[in-house]
Amino acid sequence: MDNKTSADSNTPTTSGMDVNALANGDFSSIAGTWQDDLGNQLVFDANGLVTLQRNNGETLNHNVIYNGHVEGDKFRADFGYNGAGSSDPLFAVPVGVALPLNGAPAPKEQIMLGSDAISSAQHPYYRVAN
Repeated sequence: MDNKTSADSNTPTTSGMDVNALANGDFSSIAGTWQDDLGNQLVFDANGLVTLQRNNGETLNHNVIYNGHVEGDKFRADFGYNGAGSSDPLFAVPVGVALPLNGAPAPKEQIMLGSDAISSAQHPYYRVAN
């Protein structure tokens, strides 16, 4: 199964995202690079998030995902920014699962990050590389 998608592609893909594994600390189903339409990137390995590369060139390494659990067929967790002393909600949404803000089925697997639900819904991250 090929999970590669493009942030600007409209073609739905089959989700390889395993929300139960994510809740148990196994991030292998989302390992790879994810990008939003603004050019921000999240890079995960099998143990969790490694890097947040912002479109302004800022790189944040060693970020922390905690309080992860399955919530309505989605993975919900808190994303702690390394050295920033703050956190934002993170959602991992498999294909076909209701999106947090509007309840519409996700056309492809996506990750939503940000304290502003509207902005995070408008700029979801899609897998661009495994």
